[in-house]
Amino acid sequence: DPALRFVHVNETTCRMMGRPAGELIGRRLPDTLADFEGDARSFVHHVRVVADTGRRVQYESYAPAPAGTRLHAWTVEIWPVHDASGALTGVAMAALESTEQHRARERLALLDAAGTVGTTLDVVRTAEELIGLLVPRFAGFAAVDLLDWVLGNDEPFAKPPEHAELRRVAHTSATQNFPTPAVHLGGH
Repeated sequence: DPALRFVHVNETTCRMMGRPAGELIGRRLPDTLADFEGDARSFVHHVRVVADTGRRVQYESYAPAPAGTRLHAWTVEIWPVHDASGALTGVAMAALESTEQHRARERLALLDAAGTVGTTLDVVRTAEELIGLLVPRFAGFAAVDLLDWVLGNDEPFAKPPEHAELRRVAHTSATQNFPTPAVHLGGH
């Protein structure tokens, strides 16, 4: 209804909420969410927008179901329900679990970003682009160390030297100034 109380729920909703229909019907949506922070708060905000404005909303999130712990992508259509006279009598919604589509979009975005790595002959720039792709997507910290000769004009060795010098050409962290790198840029 317009006050965000449950009027009807299906079995899937009960499973997602982790409660039988009898515990949901008549209760307000915010009161049924155990963790009313972050995504839950945003979801309720969007439901309220529909109740307040009478305009439909499509909401997308990446969060666990209220009764779950695994992350899922959700596409939720929320729309107003009007009576015969046009008065708003409630809000209805339909949720589509769209995790596979979400992951496919992430993979495409990664491929798109990877296509920008190494577009120049500048090895230092390529190293910077590579760690920019890795952090924070795959790691909290990444570094690239190169053999000294790669940075100069020398020809590559026919046989790798026994004790090669590496030089740090790029590093980054997902958290600014943490961790403090053991080797600073340009260092061995």
